Amino acid sequence: MLHRRIPVHLTGSVMIALFVTLVSGLFSASTDVVHADGPFKAEIFRISGPPGEKLNPAIHDGLVVWQDKRGGDWDIYGFDLQGNREFVISSAVGDQVAPRIFRPWVVWADNRNGNWDIYAFNLDSREELRLTTDPSHQEMPSIWGTTVIWRDKRNWVNDYEGSYDLYGYDLVSRREFPVVVTPITDETAPQIWGRRVAYRAAGLHGIKFNVIGVVSVYHLDQKSAVELKPPEPMPSYGFSLSGDRIAWVKGFPPPGALLCCRPEMYVTNLATGEDVNLVEPFLPTDPHMDGSLLVWSVFQGSEQDGIWLYDTESRIRSYLIRDRVIAASLSGNVVIWLDTLDVAKGRYRGLSGARIVRQLDWQVPNGHFYTQARGEAPAGTGYAVTNDPQALFWAELQRLGGVPALGYPASRRFIWDGFTSQVMQKQVFQWRPEVEKVYFVNVFDELSKAGKDDWLLAYRQVPKSFDWSADAGLPWSEIVQRHLKLLDSNPAIKARYLADPDPIAHFGLPMAYGEYENVFVLRGQRAVLQQWRVDTPWAKAGQVTVANGGDILKETGLIPREAIVPESPPQ
Repeated sequence: MLHRRIPVHLTGSVMIALFVTLVSGLFSASTDVVHADGPFKAEIFRISGPPGEKLNPAIHDGLVVWQDKRGGDWDIYGFDLQGNREFVISSAVGDQVAPRIFRPWVVWADNRNGNWDIYAFNLDSREELRLTTDPSHQEMPSIWGTTVIWRDKRNWVNDYEGSYDLYGYDLVSRREFPVVVTPITDETAPQIWGRRVAYRAAGLHGIKFNVIGVVSVYHLDQKSAVELKPPEPMPSYGFSLSGDRIAWVKGFPPPGALLCCRPEMYVTNLATGEDVNLVEPFLPTDPHMDGSLLVWSVFQGSEQDGIWLYDTESRIRSYLIRDRVIAASLSGNVVIWLDTLDVAKGRYRGLSGARIVRQLDWQVPNGHFYTQARGEAPAGTGYAVTNDPQALFWAELQRLGGVPALGYPASRRFIWDGFTSQVMQKQVFQWRPEVEKVYFVNVFDELSKAGKDDWLLAYRQVPKSFDWSADAGLPWSEIVQRHLKLLDSNPAIKARYLADPDPIAHFGLPMAYGEYENVFVLRGQRAVLQQWRVDTPWAKAGQVTVANGGDILKETGLIPREAIVPESPPQ
């Protein structure tokens, strides 16, 4: 399989303090919203806090399951995030481990019978099923819909004969079936999504014995498997299947080894064969993917420790949680993880989670990044407003009233008339180094100079500017009074104009007034004020709105095309 490196955008880190409210001293799913300086924010909640050790949490559609040792052996517990309640799924004799959930079914491995079997429990009907009766071991279950897949040792003879294989069970027909059965390789750690089953195949691959295993994907209908081979011979470990995509780690060093191979994370589109290489993912483990979101853990005793997130739509990578935690499962926009590490014993005693919320804008180095004016461009793209030696646009945006006064940025920087410029929806910034501040461009004066008056009248019902040649030689105060008299043409527009704290700065001087079938229009140097005579989708009859000068300027084609194309967030 050909691998192609595609750049991934790394955005700011986030330091998250976990605030936990314990209900009755034990459990809570109460939420503290933590704002992340990046494209995502996390709404943190605690699920389980008693002293027992916890492992293997999983989540689906708002229900969380995990194995819990509070009773002395391993049992299966659940938590309903919406109902904020914990419940026991199985506390049978022996150990119940490795639960997986696809509502309403929960499956797990169970040794109550002296060997490991696969059990299932229906949360709606309260029915428990024993899925396997073979006296050998069946472990590592996975479920999608009503299909269960597991690792099976029934064909194992010894270290040189037989192997681990994959078997399945249909919860509707109540029938078992073989999935992948081979005599010389071990198939293990299955994950099912739809009709695809991903697994790790360890053993003989050509002439090379691979102890850790190569990730493969088997299609239940096509009865065939595809190996995800790295570009060079190297073991693969850790993967997550979701739809047509699979995230997988190759080159993961074996336990105790510091230098085996450089670990890399790939996201492979199984339908197209395209591979995205997440460059430098720092020793990634435990990838979990659902939809366009992928999370994984970094746990290496460094500043990169925590949970990372990658969005396959925008190809943005960001910190989500910075702590010594392990990402355990992802469903929709909810990720859960193990925390409260007992370092001395290497055990986790806490279980927490977060709702991942996409942000429309966020802080970047020396400024802010906005996606609101990206139009139909890919998610996560937009425009940055920053400070640097060329211009202090971010400082000026804040000084001049921010987004409420000036709208969102609607272009990248560009050079206009020799000055560094940037379009905001309501104004166009022009940096004037001689005074070290922003001047607003008289957009509609510039459009007149460019011969766009006929276009404005035909397509935007903006009247042509009146003849103001008599302004020449007059004092500024008299010029202002002459132009403000135009406001008497429409009391509602006049009220809106004068209500602005600095109308000349924001709208410019009034330059023309026109009356049309559906609207009254006042043309300013920098904006257009409209009073609507009829109800429209964006305004009621009688309402006054402002047509943004920056947005209209973009439509005319006077801005360089490359400046209008939304950009990826700065790294």
